[in-house]
Amino acid sequence: MKKIAPREVLPDDEMSWQDVEPNFRNWICAACAINRETGGADIKEFGGDPKGALLKRQTTQYMFASDWEIFSRQDLIMTIQDMMESVTPEYPKVAKVWQYLRIIQNAGFGYVAEYLTLKEALNCALAAGQKLQEVVGSWEELAGQYLEACATYMGKDETLTQRKEAYQRLLASEENPYELVPFDLQLKKCW
Repeated sequence: MKKIAPREVLPDDEMSWQDVEPNFRNWICAACAINRETGGADIKEFGGDPKGALLKRQTTQYMFASDWEIFSRQDLIMTIQDMMESVTPEYPKVAKVWQYLRIIQNAGFGYVAEYLTLKEALNCALAAGQKLQEVVGSWEELAGQYLEACATYMGKDETLTQRKEAYQRLLASEENPYELVPFDLQLKKCW
Protein backbone atom coordinates (compact mmCIF):
# COMPACT_ATOMS: atom_id res chain seq x y z
CA MET A 1 0.00 0.00 0.00
CA LYS A 2 1.19 3.47 -0.83
CA LYS A 3 2.25 5.47 2.23
CA ILE A 4 0.59 8.59 3.58
CA ALA A 5 2.70 11.63 2.72
CA PRO A 6 4.66 13.27 5.53
CA ARG A 7 2.99 16.31 7.07
CA GLU A 8 2.86 18.98 4.42
CA VAL A 9 3.34 22.72 4.79
CA LEU A 10 0.10 24.46 3.92
CA PRO A 11 -0.37 28.02 2.71
CA ASP A 12 -0.82 30.55 5.50
CA ASP A 13 -4.36 30.66 6.82
CA GLU A 14 -5.02 32.21 10.21
CA MET A 15 -8.77 31.74 9.93
CA SER A 16 -10.58 29.46 12.38
CA TRP A 17 -13.93 27.68 12.04
CA GLN A 18 -15.42 30.11 14.56
CA ASP A 19 -14.43 33.02 12.27
CA VAL A 20 -16.71 31.72 9.51
CA GLU A 21 -20.02 33.57 9.14
CA PRO A 22 -22.51 31.69 11.40
CA ASN A 23 -25.24 31.11 8.79
CA PHE A 24 -22.77 29.66 6.31
CA ARG A 25 -21.25 27.51 9.06
CA ASN A 26 -24.72 26.26 10.07
CA TRP A 27 -25.62 25.51 6.45
CA ILE A 28 -22.51 23.40 5.88
CA CYS A 29 -23.07 21.55 9.15
CA ALA A 30 -26.73 20.86 8.33
CA ALA A 31 -25.81 19.56 4.87
CA CYS A 32 -23.45 16.98 6.41
CA ALA A 33 -25.43 16.32 9.59
CA ILE A 34 -26.77 12.85 8.75
CA ASN A 35 -23.32 11.56 7.90
CA ARG A 36 -21.77 13.14 11.01
CA GLU A 37 -24.55 11.94 13.32
CA THR A 38 -24.27 8.40 11.94
CA GLY A 39 -20.53 8.35 12.57
CA GLY A 40 -20.79 9.83 16.06
CA ALA A 41 -18.96 12.98 14.98
CA ASP A 42 -19.64 16.54 16.10
CA ILE A 43 -22.30 17.91 13.76
CA LYS A 44 -21.23 21.48 14.61
CA GLU A 45 -17.66 21.05 13.36
CA PHE A 46 -16.50 21.22 9.76
CA GLY A 47 -15.25 17.72 9.06
CA GLY A 48 -16.94 16.39 12.19
CA ASP A 49 -14.03 17.15 14.50
CA PRO A 50 -12.09 20.22 15.53
CA LYS A 51 -8.85 20.68 13.64
CA GLY A 52 -5.62 20.25 15.53
CA ALA A 53 -6.05 16.96 17.38
CA LEU A 54 -3.20 14.67 16.32
CA LEU A 55 -5.25 11.48 16.62
CA LYS A 56 -8.14 12.92 14.56
CA ARG A 57 -5.72 14.16 11.89
CA GLN A 58 -4.06 10.75 11.63
CA THR A 59 -7.37 8.86 11.72
CA THR A 60 -8.77 11.04 8.96
CA GLN A 61 -5.64 10.62 6.86
CA TYR A 62 -5.92 6.86 7.30
CA MET A 63 -9.61 6.98 6.26
CA PHE A 64 -8.61 8.87 3.10
CA ALA A 65 -5.87 6.34 2.36
CA SER A 66 -7.97 3.23 2.95
CA ASP A 67 -11.32 4.39 1.56
CA TRP A 68 -10.31 6.85 -1.15
CA GLU A 69 -6.67 6.06 -2.05
CA ILE A 70 -5.82 9.64 -1.09
CA PHE A 71 -2.35 9.85 0.42
CA SER A 72 -1.49 13.54 0.18
CA ARG A 73 -2.76 17.08 -0.18
CA GLN A 74 -2.31 16.86 -3.96
CA ASP A 75 -4.28 13.60 -4.13
CA LEU A 76 -7.19 15.21 -2.27
CA ILE A 77 -7.18 18.37 -4.38
CA MET A 78 -7.19 16.30 -7.58
CA THR A 79 -9.95 14.03 -6.26
CA ILE A 80 -12.22 16.95 -5.35
CA GLN A 81 -11.59 18.59 -8.73
CA ASP A 82 -12.37 15.32 -10.52
CA MET A 83 -15.54 14.87 -8.46
CA MET A 84 -16.79 18.37 -9.34
CA GLU A 85 -15.99 17.94 -13.02
CA SER A 86 -17.57 14.49 -13.20
CA VAL A 87 -21.10 15.73 -12.49
CA THR A 88 -22.82 16.27 -15.82
CA PRO A 89 -26.38 17.40 -16.61
CA GLU A 90 -27.19 13.77 -17.50
CA TYR A 91 -26.57 12.60 -13.93
CA PRO A 92 -29.81 11.73 -12.14
CA LYS A 93 -30.71 13.97 -9.21
CA VAL A 94 -29.78 11.33 -6.63
CA ALA A 95 -26.28 10.98 -8.13
CA LYS A 96 -25.74 14.75 -8.11
CA VAL A 97 -26.78 14.97 -4.45
CA TRP A 98 -24.50 12.06 -3.58
CA GLN A 99 -21.51 13.60 -5.33
CA TYR A 100 -21.95 17.17 -4.07
CA LEU A 101 -22.42 16.02 -0.48
CA ARG A 102 -19.32 13.84 -0.71
CA ILE A 103 -17.36 16.87 -1.95
CA ILE A 104 -18.52 18.96 1.02
CA GLN A 105 -17.72 16.12 3.39
CA ASN A 106 -14.30 15.49 1.87
CA ALA A 107 -13.50 19.19 2.05
CA GLY A 108 -14.23 19.11 5.79
CA PHE A 109 -12.27 15.89 6.24
CA GLY A 110 -9.42 17.47 4.27
CA TYR A 111 -9.36 20.34 6.73
CA VAL A 112 -9.28 17.98 9.73
CA ALA A 113 -6.57 15.86 8.04
CA GLU A 114 -4.59 19.08 7.45
CA TYR A 115 -4.47 18.48 3.72
CA LEU A 116 -6.42 21.71 3.10
CA THR A 117 -6.45 25.10 4.77
CA LEU A 118 -9.80 26.20 6.10
CA LYS A 119 -10.17 28.71 3.27
CA GLU A 120 -9.42 26.05 0.66
CA ALA A 121 -11.89 23.65 2.25
CA LEU A 122 -14.55 26.36 2.45
CA ASN A 123 -14.04 27.22 -1.22
CA CYS A 124 -14.73 23.58 -2.13
CA ALA A 125 -17.75 23.40 0.16
CA LEU A 126 -19.13 26.68 -1.22
CA ALA A 127 -18.90 25.50 -4.84
CA ALA A 128 -20.51 22.14 -4.07
CA GLY A 129 -23.14 23.72 -1.82
CA GLN A 130 -24.21 26.15 -4.53
CA LYS A 131 -24.52 23.27 -6.99
CA LEU A 132 -26.49 21.27 -4.44
CA GLN A 133 -28.97 24.14 -4.10
CA GLU A 134 -29.55 23.95 -7.85
CA VAL A 135 -30.47 20.26 -7.55
CA VAL A 136 -32.78 20.18 -4.49
CA GLY A 137 -34.92 22.82 -2.83
CA SER A 138 -35.19 21.94 0.85
CA TRP A 139 -33.52 20.15 3.73
CA GLU A 140 -36.23 17.50 3.57
CA GLU A 141 -35.62 16.87 -0.12
CA LEU A 142 -31.86 16.79 0.47
CA ALA A 143 -32.25 14.19 3.22
CA GLY A 144 -34.57 12.07 1.07
CA GLN A 145 -32.20 12.16 -1.90
CA TYR A 146 -29.20 11.46 0.33
CA LEU A 147 -30.87 8.43 1.91
CA GLU A 148 -31.90 7.18 -1.53
CA ALA A 149 -28.29 7.65 -2.67
CA CYS A 150 -27.03 5.67 0.31
CA ALA A 151 -29.35 2.82 -0.64
CA THR A 152 -28.20 3.01 -4.26
CA TYR A 153 -24.45 3.43 -3.80
CA MET A 154 -23.72 1.80 -0.46
CA GLY A 155 -26.24 -1.04 -0.71
CA LYS A 156 -25.95 -1.99 2.95
CA ASP A 157 -29.25 -2.26 4.79
CA GLU A 158 -27.58 -1.72 8.17
CA THR A 159 -25.84 1.46 7.02
CA LEU A 160 -29.04 2.80 5.49
CA THR A 161 -31.00 2.04 8.66
CA GLN A 162 -28.37 3.82 10.75
CA ARG A 163 -28.59 6.90 8.51
CA LYS A 164 -32.39 6.94 8.61
CA GLU A 165 -32.27 6.70 12.40
CA ALA A 166 -29.66 9.49 12.53
CA TYR A 167 -31.92 11.72 10.44
CA GLN A 168 -34.87 11.08 12.78
CA ARG A 169 -32.68 11.89 15.83
CA LEU A 170 -31.62 15.15 14.20
CA LEU A 171 -35.23 16.12 13.45
CA ALA A 172 -36.28 15.37 17.04
CA SER A 173 -33.30 17.12 18.60
CA GLU A 174 -33.68 20.40 20.47
CA GLU A 175 -30.74 21.53 18.33
CA ASN A 176 -32.24 20.42 15.02
CA PRO A 177 -29.64 21.70 12.51
CA TYR A 178 -32.30 22.13 9.81
CA GLU A 179 -34.11 24.77 11.86
CA LEU A 180 -31.03 26.96 12.25
CA VAL A 181 -30.81 28.17 8.68
CA PRO A 182 -32.96 27.94 5.55
CA PHE A 183 -31.84 25.58 2.82
CA ASP A 184 -32.10 28.34 0.23
CA LEU A 185 -29.70 30.61 2.13
CA GLN A 186 -27.66 32.59 -0.38
CA LEU A 187 -24.28 30.87 -0.13
CA LYS A 188 -21.48 33.31 -0.78
CA LYS A 189 -17.84 33.68 0.02
CA CYS A 190 -17.51 35.38 3.40
CA TRP A 191 -13.82 34.86 4.11
